Amino acid sequence: MSKLSIPTFGCLGLLFSVLGAYNAATAPQPFDVYVVSIGSSYYASPEGGSVRGMSTISGANKSAREIATRLVAGGARGGVLLTSGPKNLVTRDDILAAVEAIGDTIAADQAHDPLIVFYIASHGVSEGVGWNHFSVPGTFLYEGRLSDLNVEALESSTLSAALLADRLAKTGARYVLILDSCYDARPANFEVPILSEGAVESLKSVAEILRTMNEFRQHDPVVYSTLPGTMAMTVTDPLRPSATPVAPLARRLMLLLAGAALRGGVLTLDDIVTGLSSVTVDSVTPPAVTNAERDASWARHVADYRYQEASQTALRLKELVGTGLAGTICCRDTLGGQATAKMRVVGSVQFSGNSGEFITGGRVIRYHGEVRVSRPDEATVVIEFENDTGTWEVALSVPDGSTLSPGNYTNAVRYSFAEANQASMSVTGAGRSCNDLRGEFSFKGVQIGKSGELEKLDAEFSQHCEGTAQLLSGRIIIGQ
Repeated sequence: MSKLSIPTFGCLGLLFSVLGAYNAATAPQPFDVYVVSIGSSYYASPEGGSVRGMSTISGANKSAREIATRLVAGGARGGVLLTSGPKNLVTRDDILAAVEAIGDTIAADQAHDPLIVFYIASHGVSEGVGWNHFSVPGTFLYEGRLSDLNVEALESSTLSAALLADRLAKTGARYVLILDSCYDARPANFEVPILSEGAVESLKSVAEILRTMNEFRQHDPVVYSTLPGTMAMTVTDPLRPSATPVAPLARRLMLLLAGAALRGGVLTLDDIVTGLSSVTVDSVTPPAVTNAERDASWARHVADYRYQEASQTALRLKELVGTGLAGTICCRDTLGGQATAKMRVVGSVQFSGNSGEFITGGRVIRYHGEVRVSRPDEATVVIEFENDTGTWEVALSVPDGSTLSPGNYTNAVRYSFAEANQASMSVTGAGRSCNDLRGEFSFKGVQIGKSGELEKLDAEFSQHCEGTAQLLSGRIIIGQ
């Protein structure tokens, strides 16, 4: 990955000339800017069995803090910074309360032209029908496959873009909603044999309407860090390349805000949205995705660094941490059946990674003894064990429609995020997991009992995290 260093501000100067110079004498009145900035770095850990959780996001807290403090330095009248910790998980209610609190602040200030800049760095998921986007709070746990959870279940446990936009609109302020997260899901397949051709076409038409609604073609921008059905990865801090990484839109915002501060200038709403979605502003991150429609208000400025001392004295940034202490299992009643109970059998597991490999930290992980085995569905086996290095899990899943049987399975993706014809897998533990994964595994021997229980398994597996060259590889033997 290439790195952008401090001299890039020279390039930013060119960017601002393209975006348009700000003319203080003729510019419209500035917005009264308020900030809600949320970082969900930490996620609840599942206790085992069929319950699953989300991985830690190194840099989500930092991203939220960078955006909040830089906007405050640029004259924001106040705001809320909500971050997470291992025992302070950000909940759904925490996020909604932050929006309500900023609305109360705006009302108390009797702000004339308020604009809320809402930023969140978190996990993000979607569904393949209407491409609803859901920001995932830190307390989120689930059973089965993430891609199988329905919209109603996700709506009650996460925060849809539509819900956030609605709550922001209810404050009476204009807003910019910046969703710095994955938009991951697999497209729905409407070609079901039991449906007629007319029914299929009707479903496709409804899906198209829903997808258009989730594009938010409106004057208040809703900005996604990636396209529907894709993932977003943390990237290098543009100002301190050796420091903790940041989320992709945080990087772009940092470049825009730091560039304006360096030259003692301003940024309009148009500057910010254009910079986030530009194909040229940053070679490290893809352009943001938005279908927002400009109006005259976009010429008003959002950040003003000409009078930094004055803006600092007006600072009212309330810092909060999440209130969640443990995870909550989503969608237990929507899975169409109970998850397979975990079995305890004797087995041997060994895996290791080379120097720099993220999951193992370059260590060799060995275990022989009682392991927990679960089968969330016919295509999947999950092995769990604990040793002095932590709690570990290996999940191996053959393509949908297949059953566990000897064979080689290549081009595996992250478990729970596979298309119907893809294998998936994951090796997680010690608080670490991959967001983006490519791997392969082979079943050299498999024996399934009459009741569906796993009696024997001999499997080899390997994976690469986040597109790196570092390799994790290992072997599991059960019942031999």
